[in-house]
Amino acid sequence: MLDAALAKSLRGTGGAVRKVLASRSGLWHGEVMTNEPEKQAPKAGGALIAIFTLVGAGIGVAFGQPSMGLVGGVGFGSGLAILIWLKDRKR
Repeated sequence: MLDAALAKSLRGTGGAVRKVLASRSGLWHGEVMTNEPEKQAPKAGGALIAIFTLVGAGIGVAFGQPSMGLVGGVGFGSGLAILIWLKDRKR
């Protein structure tokens, strides 16, 4: 029913509507859109922040200062993540 209504609204279709996205192969499938070389994926330090947050909290619990350990772990992990970011930015 929708196809018939669409066919009537399109001029020159003669009542027939093609249900094909690309009528000929090679129109847009698999074609390269730019000639730029592929860039490498950026390195990320988010895992270091998460790991050192947990490690810092664990060390803090061992010394009776879980909040201080948590803050220290976040700080150390963030510092490493920033170093990785700065090194990756130069690539």
